[in-house]
Order: sequence, then C-alpha cells, then structure tokens
Amino acid sequence: MTEPRNPVTILLGDPAQQAITVGDTLATLNRRLPFLERHRPFLMLDDGAQAPLDTVLDHLAVGVDAEQCTIFVAEQVPELGEIGRCFAPLLPASRTATAMTAIRPALAALPQSAQLSEANRIARHCNSLAGRELLPEALALPETRRALAPLGRDVGLNSTPAELRAAVLTMVLPTEKLAVEQHPIFAYLDAFESDIHFLDDLKAKFRRGGLADDVLQLHLAHCLEAFVSPLRARRASLSRDAVSQQLQRGIERTRDVAAQTLAEVRHALG
Repeated sequence: MTEPRNPVTILLGDPAQQAITVGDTLATLNRRLPFLERHRPFLMLDDGAQAPLDTVLDHLAVGVDAEQCTIFVAEQVPELGEIGRCFAPLLPASRTATAMTAIRPALAALPQSAQLSEANRIARHCNSLAGRELLPEALALPETRRALAPLGRDVGLNSTPAELRAAVLTMVLPTEKLAVEQHPIFAYLDAFESDIHFLDDLKAKFRRGGLADDVLQLHLAHCLEAFVSPLRARRASLSRDAVSQQLQRGIERTRDVAAQTLAEVRHALG
C-alpha cells in the first residue's frame, strides 16, 4: 500500500450493531471516502461485544478499503481497558474516549461530539502532567451535509428494489408547501441524483408548481435503486471468511498501536 502524502491519522466511530442504511449514514460515509484515501484511517465499531460481520460487509461494499482502513472492535482491544485504568485516577474515561486517546488521531468523527471533547480533555490533562504533548488533541472531521429525513422504513444494502420503493413512497412529508431548499425529497436527490443538470431542471419545475410530491418520490426511488444496486452486488460478492480475517488483522494492528500508547502513558504518568 502506498503511503499518502502528508497523511494524518483519522478515527471514525460507528456503532457495531448499526447496519448502514440508504439514508443519512450511507450519505455520510460516501463523503468520508476522500479522507480515507488520503490519510491513515481507523474505523472503530463500538457498542457490541463483537462486530456483526454484516456491518463490516456494509462498510466494505460502500467503498471502505480494509487494506487502507484499519477496522477494529473496541471491546476486542484489551489494551483500551488498560489505558482507561491509567486515566481513572485522573479523569473517568468512556471506552470511545479511551480508544481515541490510544489511536492518537489528528481528525475524528465520532457518534457524539461530546466524546471528542471528553477525549481532548483527557489529552490536555495528561499532557500537563507529562510536561509534553503525549496525546494530541483531535479536530472534528469536517462533514458538510444536509440532514436527511427518515424514509418510511429502514432500508439497507440488502433491500430489494420493491423495498426501496415502498420506503420512499411511505415517507412522511410535510403537509405545507415547502421551498426546494427545505424539501426532504430534494435533500435526498441532492445526495443521490448524479445528473446535476436534470436535478436543476426538476427544481425549476417544482418551483413553478409543475411537480407533485408523488412524482418526485418515484424518481427518488429510481435514484436510490441506481445507487444501491452496484453496492448490493459488491456486498454479495465479498467472502465472509476473507472479511473476517481482515477484521482480525485490523484488531491486531489496533492492539499494537494501543500497546505503544499504553507504554508511553505508563512511563509518563508513572
């Protein structure tokens, strides 16, 4: 694997039990990919005793490369517990914050912004005691996106075309007339319609009052299927045994990184 120019370490956190849906999570991951290709990413799956293999398969199908991105399960890295015990007399630390200090990322995207603040608070405290920058403070990974309203039901990469269509057609839409910029269907189309000129034409027609919501919903269902279809096929082609081995290698690599941090923390804090 070729090392990117001027790379930094990035930590991404996702719940282990959360499959990637075709809504907000999928759109967010799609925007993360350029960062993953340019830096040293770690993807932490948390809140589960073990990562369901289906969740890892979803990430790989979306485009996360297990050779570039170190995927690990927090609960399967015992060094994180050791680091947490080192912090315990100073500041209590959640497993997510402990994992962040162990990986020592420059950028992080965690499920809750408070987790980033907690980890940085621990880093500042430890650095003060050590008299040097032992643990770097991380910045939040920029994610510019428009929030997506829930579909009528959860749909994932295994969903059939009929299930995608049903989910879109059962979306709860506002009863009042909305501008394009506030309309939930156009939020999805901004994310999943690849033909920008056609989308601009749709918006112009909608502003003139020439398009009903059900027409937009049918087109959105078509866009989602066009987007999901190759991902569904890619996911089906992945070997579960091979992915399980990739996950194990990611856990082992994370253990090596965490063990180095643990040794430095113990030496600095005594």
